[in-house]
Amino acid sequence: MGHPNKRYCSNTEILRYYTPGVRPTVFSVDGFRFGCAICIEVNFPELFEEYERLGVDCLLLSAYPVDSIFEVKVRAHSATNNYWLAMATPAQTTALLNSELIGQDGTVLARAEAATELIFGELDRHAPEFDTALNKGDCQVPGVTGLLMLVS
Repeated sequence: MGHPNKRYCSNTEILRYYTPGVRPTVFSVDGFRFGCAICIEVNFPELFEEYERLGVDCLLLSAYPVDSIFEVKVRAHSATNNYWLAMATPAQTTALLNSELIGQDGTVLARAEAATELIFGELDRHAPEFDTALNKGDCQVPGVTGLLMLVS
C-alpha cells in the first residue's frame, strides 16, 4: 500500500514539517478500493473527483476539523462523487465533529457519539437506499459487501 501522501499542506506544514506528496493513495481490501485524504485536503474538490475517477468505493479521511462547515464539505464530497467516506477525527475535536461513516448520497450511516468510540458500518453495494448512487456506471461489483470499522 505504501503510505498516504498529503498532497495539499498548510503554509506552516510546508515551511516547518512536510514535503507535499505527488500521487493519490489507493489500495484494495476484500474487493473494495479505498483512497486516502488528510485534513486540509477537504478544501480541494479536485482530489475527491480524482478518487472517483480512480474507482474508489470508499475514501478514508483523517481530519482535525476546525469549523462546523467541515462536515458539510465531507458529506458533499461523498454525495457528488458517489462513494462512501469514512472520516476519523481526534477526541479533542468532538465539540465540532465526531468520526463518521457517510453513504454515497451524503447521509450519515454511523457516527461516534462519545469522544472515544469505535463505530461500525457496512459497505453494501446492494443497499436499496443507495440504488441511485451505487448504479452509476462501473462502480459496482456484484455480490460484494464489507464491514468498515473506525476508531474515534
